[in-house]
Amino acid sequence: MSPLPQLHGLAASDAWQRAGLSSRTGATAADAWAHGPMTVPPEVCTATVSAVTDEPSLDRQPGAPTAGAFVSTWSLGVHALTGDGIGSVRSWCPALDALHRNALPAPAEVVAVAAELVTTINALHWRLDLDALSLIVKRYDPWAEHDWHIDWSVDPTAATRLLALSVQLSDPDEYAGGDLLVCPPGPGPERTTVLRAPRERGSVTAFLPWVPHAVETIAPRAPGGSRWSLIVNGWGAPLVRPQGGDPPSARPGHFPA
Repeated sequence: MSPLPQLHGLAASDAWQRAGLSSRTGATAADAWAHGPMTVPPEVCTATVSAVTDEPSLDRQPGAPTAGAFVSTWSLGVHALTGDGIGSVRSWCPALDALHRNALPAPAEVVAVAAELVTTINALHWRLDLDALSLIVKRYDPWAEHDWHIDWSVDPTAATRLLALSVQLSDPDEYAGGDLLVCPPGPGPERTTVLRAPRERGSVTAFLPWVPHAVETIAPRAPGGSRWSLIVNGWGAPLVRPQGGDPPSARPGHFPA
């Protein structure tokens, strides 16, 4: 895995500042990351994987560094957190339709748990104004990895993904390596603090989408051992400001008091 890079031309704390969070909320580096004590029950983890295992992957990307290692992706759709959430989010982010156009049916219990996670964690840590959530199931095959990246775009028309949750669906004994790494912006110029997410089945890790994160290389401990995760994204109005311009305009509720 490569050293932590400058992503989209921005260092982590530069993106943090550009979104206006630290100046508007008094947020600190630690506020960019949260985990526990909420967990997903084992039966919901099983239901999530069962919903996609017999379906072809919507996106199967080669996983560096080894040829033949893949990361497979399935969509379980977009779901409203408010009465008109889906329509309003899609009006801000048409790419959301394309991303989830071929979504599979989502088990009701999975949607219910995801909605509870998003609303509770958001209320505890950030109080962003979220309207909808999207569900993505990912499987990392042996020797796959996901290099350092961010989920937030510097394009104002695309920057509607405001919150990311990663739920561990696999038993951690099924593979070696494969840890989720999160690097919130640090106070110094090096900004090298890397946090390792818990890997117990059902554990939940939340972070803001402009925070760099990665998945280490997966190594199987049993034949066919893979890492499964559920990615839950919270969506809302764009939270950006023009380069060199004013702080982001926000509807009430975007920022904590």
